[in-house]
Amino acid sequence: MPAVVPQRDFRYVKIRFRPDQLNHTFTSVITIENNDSNITVNLTGYSNSTTGVAVLTHQMSFEYSLSQNYPNPFNPVTVIKYDIPAGSDNYASLQLVKLVIYDINGKTVATLVNEKQNPGNYSVSFNASDFPSGVYYYKLSADNFTQAKKMMLLK
Repeated sequence: MPAVVPQRDFRYVKIRFRPDQLNHTFTSVITIENNDSNITVNLTGYSNSTTGVAVLTHQMSFEYSLSQNYPNPFNPVTVIKYDIPAGSDNYASLQLVKLVIYDINGKTVATLVNEKQNPGNYSVSFNASDFPSGVYYYKLSADNFTQAKKMMLLK
């Protein structure tokens, strides 16, 4: 049954499982669509006294996070993942997000992200084929959150 959540609104979803057969496994998929991405949730339920939800393909974060790049050390491409949560007022809101790469001296060498983004999980590739080997830092800034991590380019 399709449902629509208005833009800038935030909702919790409760799923009720009503089997029509006993001792039978049922599966289904819920797809959450928005302008930026689709989130797919795989559901599995067993028709005895238990119900469950299988592993989520995407999981919405409730806090900011910046993951260590992978691989690290890298040559010449690495991936940086980060999470942007819903706004503090419990509404999904666009936030200005910046992901910047710095050299060992603190000079900006690349800006990977500098745009407003919806809450969600993001993954950005950094291609350093034009950069010399060495230590680099990447910093994520969004709302009142700032975090930096170190990575190493080995050629």
